[in-house]
Amino acid sequence: MKRITLFTVLGIAIMLSCTREELTIVDKPVTINENSPSFQSYLEERAISFIKIYRFDKVKEILDRITDPTTKENIMSVYNEYKSKADREALFYVNAANDTLFFLVPSETEPDPSTRTWLYLINEKANIPKTKGILSGFSKFPKLQTFIISYALAEEVHELEYLPDLERFDWSQNEDFFKRHFPNEQYGPVQLVADFSENNKLKTITLKDMDIENLTFPDSEIDLFKLEGLISRYNSNDVLHSLKVKEVEINGKSARNPFVLKNEGIQSLKISSTYDTSFGFTSLDVSESGLESLTLAGDGGAFVTEMKFNDGLKRLSFKAEGLKEKPAFPISLESLSLANYRLSDLDLSHLINLKSFTFSQSGIIHSIDNSKLHLPSGLEYLKYSAFESHQKLDISYLHKLRKVTLSGTNDIDLPPNIEEIDISYISGILDLNDFDKLKRIRVYTASNFGILEEIIFPPNLTEDEIHDPSNNFYSAIFITRQCKLTNMPEWMNKYIHYQD
Repeated sequence: MKRITLFTVLGIAIMLSCTREELTIVDKPVTINENSPSFQSYLEERAISFIKIYRFDKVKEILDRITDPTTKENIMSVYNEYKSKADREALFYVNAANDTLFFLVPSETEPDPSTRTWLYLINEKANIPKTKGILSGFSKFPKLQTFIISYALAEEVHELEYLPDLERFDWSQNEDFFKRHFPNEQYGPVQLVADFSENNKLKTITLKDMDIENLTFPDSEIDLFKLEGLISRYNSNDVLHSLKVKEVEINGKSARNPFVLKNEGIQSLKISSTYDTSFGFTSLDVSESGLESLTLAGDGGAFVTEMKFNDGLKRLSFKAEGLKEKPAFPISLESLSLANYRLSDLDLSHLINLKSFTFSQSGIIHSIDNSKLHLPSGLEYLKYSAFESHQKLDISYLHKLRKVTLSGTNDIDLPPNIEEIDISYISGILDLNDFDKLKRIRVYTASNFGILEEIIFPPNLTEDEIHDPSNNFYSAIFITRQCKLTNMPEWMNKYIHYQD
């Protein structure tokens, strides 16, 4: 029997009515008889309530306190029913105390786990335990192709080897949700333990706020590996060297400097950061990789001072103001995008395979001497942005150039063979008279960037070319009414939009 001490209502009333000197408290234990029918009924209800939320770990302690064999038999009947259902259909967590916490994942469209092809867990749902530990139970879902979990708290996932058809795996945690359930712990990247070695049909893996150090990847090639989240960590070890994947997209921070990639199978690598945030490394070396495409997105590239590229690289894009010396751009490059490049060596004429070049300067601090910019003769597309630039750019020698996008300046000598021009934020006179091959045109001006005084149109511009939707280019001219339109055909009026 258990003895429970209670204060009576009368005792409380006496206490409130007494002075400090008069107050006398009598601590009188009240005995509760656990063998009484009422208390045994309470224990029965409590046991069944735990069973119905699949907390089987709580039942044994209650059963030990029940004396009536019939009551025990009733509880075990319910227990066996729900435990059997859990063994057939439920996933479960194993927490730090080694408790097994089952939960069902309802589905109206695919209720049978043995044939279910997708599973989406939102950890906010009331029936899912809010615990760290291990997530398991996937052997009940042998046909699963897609698994997505959000607001995850677990650090490990088991039984992935029972999912031979798994094609997509998404795992993300959430800082607000984590702090709600673990307010005294610091939020950080989880070193998720997951073994994908048997998932040979896997196509995409997407993780958020993770450290990829403890992942084991399949021997087969996957299409996309994506690491999201500002606090994610990569480059803790050499796992990226052996990862068989076509495309990698990474956010977060590198755990080591330099960042070195020796994987010959990865075709495309994109490393991203947010505003004014570094990648966690200042030196990048992909010279022993098989990359065809490399993008350093966001402001992280501004902190990289040294770069080494691989032969065979075809597409390259990054912010370049951090460079201390010009890298050896491989001759294989077909597309190159440089932002805020301020080194004096601007000779790119040796890149004989280059077809597309984007060059942008954001402000006078990054201005360069345009006369030193030498481009390969085979260039077909140029995007040039030069706000605050007051130097003429002469590219009239680019006889294969067909498309140009200009922003911030029209002080450029272009070759006459241009077919498509997209120009914005310019002033002065835009003279297109000599562009007799021009087929598409877009102009955008704004008064705070100066006044565009006049546009001189080429004499042979035709509406059929201008209005061709198959070109995926919609001609339009946005100007002020102060702009003079010379040689403009009458039909062109429908493409004119006045800003005032």
